[in-house]
Amino acid sequence: MKMNISNQQLALIAGSILVFPTLYFITASLLYYNWNYPNLYVVIEPIFNKPENQRFGWNINLLILFGPIIAFIWNFFYTVKISWAQTKEQVQLNFSIRKRWLNIMVAFLSFLSLAALFAYLIGENCR
Repeated sequence: MKMNISNQQLALIAGSILVFPTLYFITASLLYYNWNYPNLYVVIEPIFNKPENQRFGWNINLLILFGPIIAFIWNFFYTVKISWAQTKEQVQLNFSIRKRWLNIMVAFLSFLSLAALFAYLIGENCR
């Protein structure tokens, strides 16, 4: 039996894998620092305290930041189709959205996690 994976499924699976660490980090941090529920944060705290994660390079911090960006771009451009027609007088743009609800949900969760990271950046650095 041969198994075929379509581009839609590949975008869905890869996007879900890329956005999961960020969502887990945000959820664990909110539960730990706001509501004093440390159980989820205790699992990931040793990862951030490793010496190899303290210097610049490919580490979990880059995955937390760039994972949702890649997941959003990949799923957004799979679900949204942009076409245009150009004449001498006008340029006509058409946007259509494919009804791939799981891909839309991954793109939305990616955008939501990026918004949460941006809100943390603004709230932490603009006092």
